[in-house]
Amino acid sequence: MATNQQAIANKNNAAKSTGPKTEDGKASVSGNALKHGLKSSAKLLLHDEAPPQALAELRDALGDGLRPSTALQRTLFNLIVSKFWRLMRV
Repeated sequence: MATNQQAIANKNNAAKSTGPKTEDGKASVSGNALKHGLKSSAKLLLHDEAPPQALAELRDALGDGLRPSTALQRTLFNLIVSKFWRLMRV
């Protein structure tokens, strides 16, 4: 258990560390806790992932086989592509 002096020191140190203040800083750290993004609703491509061309190639390859033509089919196709991409990442 922390002593009273340690608790005060911890409280003072915590007050100094409030995280990023600028929008660039906040954007930079926004994905720090992201491990695999399997359930992520934010981004499909992670910052350290394959280039966007790889996703485009996957979309083209799946599109050749599924050939979505209606709005509903295109919506479902986009869901399939995003889920497939995330599964490949894991």
